[in-house]
Amino acid sequence: MRETATVTSDLYDFDYEVTVNDFNIQNEVDSVKIQDYITGADEGYGFAVVDVTIKNRSDESYVPNEMFSANLAKEGDTAGDISNDEFFEVGDKELAPGDELKGHLVYDIPLDDSRKYTLKYEISSDEEIHFVLPNPKK
Repeated sequence: MRETATVTSDLYDFDYEVTVNDFNIQNEVDSVKIQDYITGADEGYGFAVVDVTIKNRSDESYVPNEMFSANLAKEGDTAGDISNDEFFEVGDKELAPGDELKGHLVYDIPLDDSRKYTLKYEISSDEEIHFVLPNPKK
């Protein structure tokens, strides 16, 4: 899976490029188990992990985690949930014009019958962009 889109920040009016490299649902990410992350979580929960590359297409530096976020929605959800930034520490560093970063967006999700998920940037704006991610477990 590799899909790229240029996104325009609705709030800050600059362009950035997002490439979705991979999508998985797993019980552990960065040596953190879902049961340790969510107290009382059982096998009905997991981490949705979206590997992304973000490229700064503007002419100014910015810190990605301060400028935009991505929501992940399961089938039937309108908005979805925001990612857990502690797993995307690379997004806390300044990104210069033309530079790119790679990392993974992580969401804690209940495991259900969803056959696809939608990764959304610039949610609820005229610039909203969707990446449809088939459930790798289905």
